[in-house]
Order: sequence, then structure tokens, then C-alpha cells
Amino acid sequence: MKKTTLLLTLVFLSAILVSAQAEPPPPPPAAPDYSPDLWKEYSYTEDGVRFRFPAEPKITELAGGKGRRYGRRSFMNFSLEISDAGIDVGNNKESQKRYLILIAKSLEKAAEADGTKIIKNEDTTVDGIPAKFFVIEGKDGFVTRGKVFVIKDKVYSAESIVKKGERHGFNWENDFEKPAMAFLDSVHLIAK
Repeated sequence: MKKTTLLLTLVFLSAILVSAQAEPPPPPPAAPDYSPDLWKEYSYTEDGVRFRFPAEPKITELAGGKGRRYGRRSFMNFSLEISDAGIDVGNNKESQKRYLILIAKSLEKAAEADGTKIIKNEDTTVDGIPAKFFVIEGKDGFVTRGKVFVIKDKVYSAESIVKKGERHGFNWENDFEKPAMAFLDSVHLIAK
């Protein structure tokens, strides 16, 4: 009995020593969503837009042929939606600003109704065009950052959504602000 126990102990220790000497497997590759400097730029002349994404976006048509959505889902969701504005504001900056004020008021009413918290509602620009920048915390625990602007009869709405407080991978500080802003700031117009 002692010989069997001793033999089993030696086999067990040998297995531990062999596994300790073997190199550990390499870590899995980091999700591209964490590293904005590795993203590729995608251009879509039919919508007159270009932007950087962690991977080729999934493209879906909006209901009724009213626009297109470019999206990426992972631990963080990225999307750019180009939709029918319902009116043509042209390239008039004052008309664009008025339309953005209506969007902001609609967002405020919706937030008030469902308990969503608007952290930021700021004026900005995209390629010299008036735009709005929003940061929203939903009561569902998600943080949404978005930019909205209007050209002629189209609304361009870019957003990133992430679960608040998660800390994994890297660039997770301030609820993954770096990758979120890298996407939002990469949205630009191109000639059709």
C-alpha cells in the first residue's frame, strides 16, 4: 500500500513539474474594439461619409428605405445611422442649428419620461457643420455617447454604447471613453 501511494505521489509530482515547465499558452488576441489606433477607415460614397471602425461594419437598411445603419456589436456597440430628416435644411447653418435644437428637446423629453440622465448636451461641429454631442446614462446601466448633425435632408447620428463601470481589456477608463470618442471623432463627410 505504501509503495502504491508513493508511486502515485511521484506520478502526480512529475505531472506538476512537467506542466510547470511547459510554456503557458499565449493570451488571446485583444478585441480590436479596445485599440482605436489599429482600426481601419471605411468610406461609403452613397452616404457621403467615412469613419474608423474596429472591424468591417454590418450594414442594414432602415425601415421603409429611409436610410442606412452601419454597426458593430461587441462589449461596446458602435453605430452610424444616416436617415431621412423629414425636411431639407440645405447647407444653411442656422437651419441646421434649429433642427438640432428640436432633436435636443425631443431627447430631453424622452429622458425625463423614462428616467434617463443627460450628462452632456453640447454644441460642436463635424467638418464645420453644426452638431450636438451627447453623453447619456440610462437607468439600465448603459452609457451612450453620440454626435448628431444634419446636412440637406439627412440626419447623421453616430453613437457608442457601453455598460457603465466595466473594467476589462484596456482603455476602459471613464467607461471606455477613448474608443468611444475615437469612433465619434472619426466621422467625416466625403463628396458624393
